[in-house]
Amino acid sequence: MNLFCVYLTIYSGNKMPNLYIGSTSIRKILRNNYRGSVSSKKYKRIWNEELKNNPNKFATFILSTHKTRIDALEKEKEMQIKFNVIKSNLYFISFAEILFLF
Repeated sequence: MNLFCVYLTIYSGNKMPNLYIGSTSIRKILRNNYRGSVSSKKYKRIWNEELKNNPNKFATFILSTHKTRIDALEKEKEMQIKFNVIKSNLYFISFAEILFLF
């Protein structure tokens, strides 16, 4: 049974980048309406304010499911590299970190 996922959150506003790729538990997405956690100093405050004041501007889609958190993180990083999120102004700048789990 797959418990974890890679997801895409799309933000339809104009105050920050529109796309965020992340990974988490499927339960968190489905039960808690999780959209992602932005840690960027530039966007963290805006992200949280927009989530609170304009939740209708966010839509989250599960892209893939995985048996382990490690598998989900590896797929997240693979997708972030594939879509060149570091250099794209469409995505929040982030890279999956697998090291913290060990």
